Amino acid sequence: MSICGSAAWAHGGTIPGKNLSTRTQAPTPPKPHASAMLWSDPDDKPPKDLRETEVMLRRLGILMALAMVLAMIVLGLSV
Repeated sequence: MSICGSAAWAHGGTIPGKNLSTRTQAPTPPKPHASAMLWSDPDDKPPKDLRETEVMLRRLGILMALAMVLAMIVLGLSV
């Protein structure tokens, strides 16, 4: 086997220096397959229970922030 043959085998079947872009010296990216996107993919929306929990936690966070501000005002006035 020649030197080029063994080098081609070591690099996954390509000869070093071939199929490289001139600007970046990186291999060209593979072309995406048309089958990569499925039209039957489910929506990215979370389940209803999770959405309700997120809303509840958001409201709780706002309530806790207001309670902390009120507590600081009360403690600041009492001193």
